[in-house]
Amino acid sequence: MDPAPTIQIRPASTLDAEQIARINIDVWRSTYEGIIDRAVLDTMALGDYIAKWQRILTPEIPERRWCFVATLGTDVIGYVSAGTNDDNDGYGAVLYALYLRPEYHGLGVGKLLWQTMMHAFEERGVSSFKLYVLTANKLGRRFYDRYRPDVCQEADFHLDGAVYCDMLYGWNDVSHALAE
Repeated sequence: MDPAPTIQIRPASTLDAEQIARINIDVWRSTYEGIIDRAVLDTMALGDYIAKWQRILTPEIPERRWCFVATLGTDVIGYVSAGTNDDNDGYGAVLYALYLRPEYHGLGVGKLLWQTMMHAFEERGVSSFKLYVLTANKLGRRFYDRYRPDVCQEADFHLDGAVYCDMLYGWNDVSHALAE
């Protein structure tokens, strides 16, 4: 008898684009229901997101953008995505997303994805990073608060003509983001 599959973390490839796109849309629709205008959530088209993720995951840009997936067997159950920071604000990278299918919350998968990205930052010489999370995203904020960011400040987030409240989290030292 084969043992039960275990959760694995690996670099994402263009072959993962469709599963990542589905997670991207599903997480937005479930997490931001009642927070982001419903029309925005309803217009998230799978084909557009697959094309977006295929572009992001092309082999030509891995030195500027990194993505890892959590898999269970052949299924992608979550991902983390980051890249170099082009803003002149002192942070070396931006963590764009850490999304996980809801049925896998609380199992340590998010932590594994987080740790994998922190190690990737260190391997690439990234010493500091930032991320944004909607202030109303309580689950996301609780997750990031565990890693004791050095900076927490509100900022506006504009999407399709609406203004939402974002929280900027910043870490001045990646190694501190590995400690809970």
